Amino acid sequence: GVVVVATERDARSGRRIARRCFSLLCSNNLESGFMQVEELSCPGFDAGEVNAMCIAEPLTSISGKLEVFLATSEGGIYVIDAEGTSAEKQSIGDKGAVLAMSLCPNGQLLAVVTEEGELLVISTDFNQFLTEFQTNREEEPDQVVWCGVDSVVIRWEEQLVMVGPYGDWVKYSYDDSVVLIPECDGVRILSDNVLDFLYRVPDCMVEIYKPGSTAPSALLYDARQHFDNQTARADENLRAIGDQLAEAIDSCVEAAGFTFDVAEQKKL
Repeated sequence: GVVVVATERDARSGRRIARRCFSLLCSNNLESGFMQVEELSCPGFDAGEVNAMCIAEPLTSISGKLEVFLATSEGGIYVIDAEGTSAEKQSIGDKGAVLAMSLCPNGQLLAVVTEEGELLVISTDFNQFLTEFQTNREEEPDQVVWCGVDSVVIRWEEQLVMVGPYGDWVKYSYDDSVVLIPECDGVRILSDNVLDFLYRVPDCMVEIYKPGSTAPSALLYDARQHFDNQTARADENLRAIGDQLAEAIDSCVEAAGFTFDVAEQKKL
């Protein structure tokens, strides 16, 4: 069998725009540039059995080479490197066949959804199973993407499920079908009517806004509110911060960079 990796490049500069992986060669009719095609041979492998595939770039792959992960209907995941000398099959135990998968932006983790409706997060060397989450959904997901490097978002038409590193999860529902566009620090959610950006809440914001937080940044933020209200509690908070004032200021400034509301930015 043969796996085709097509690299889309800009017509003028030749700069790489994106890489795509196909089990069959597709049309080379592109208006914005041209396709550079690499064939990775896979001895003894039938490309017609592929359920899902993704690419690990040389900068993020364990081997330092271009790698392709192929999930088959028979179970297991094949890993093929740029030399294409063999198709090494990796087992995921008795979890069944993989229906969809997505590679973490840093190339260290692989998220897969099995035919049993289970989400697995495994290391790309297949030595560690980090997360096992049961979605209780029998149908194949429309998309599986990473939100940053520590959570996975699964889409079934208008319903999204975001799963964190310890199996914590949250569900989002939309009025119509959406499309997920992964970014390096989050996921864009696009539909005919909305454009949302989903991302992990930074630690600096958790420290400030978490109820009952006694972090220096939370005390400083609280002191600002008391100062505006002209109460003595502002001075008490500053005394409690002590020599950690510089750290509190840095955290508040960092949190302001993640805030979209201008009024809240000024408070921070």
